[in-house]
Amino acid sequence: MLVLTRNVEQDIQIGRDIRIRILSVNGRQVQIGIDAPREITIYRGELLDAVREQNAAAASAASADSSLRNAAVRVRGTTLRTLYTAGDTVPSSKMPPDPIASE
Repeated sequence: MLVLTRNVEQDIQIGRDIRIRILSVNGRQVQIGIDAPREITIYRGELLDAVREQNAAAASAASADSSLRNAAVRVRGTTLRTLYTAGDTVPSSKMPPDPIASE
């Protein structure tokens, strides 16, 4: 990371097309102006981080949901493919007999 010290009304040039100007400093807040071509997308860092976190959480939840639907259930050495989600009851006709109940 390049760290620069700038005063109010001083610029930072990035490439040929992007210019950042320090407009004012009030305590811990710094007001900047960014001059860039329209095709350059500019995001506030904290908002971009929040969107990334939400996307990762949504992808993780979708992956977990998908894993539940396609889970292989191993019962007494027999693998049953299920299309059930968490909280669903597997019909007894699909399950092998309970070894404990038959003893």
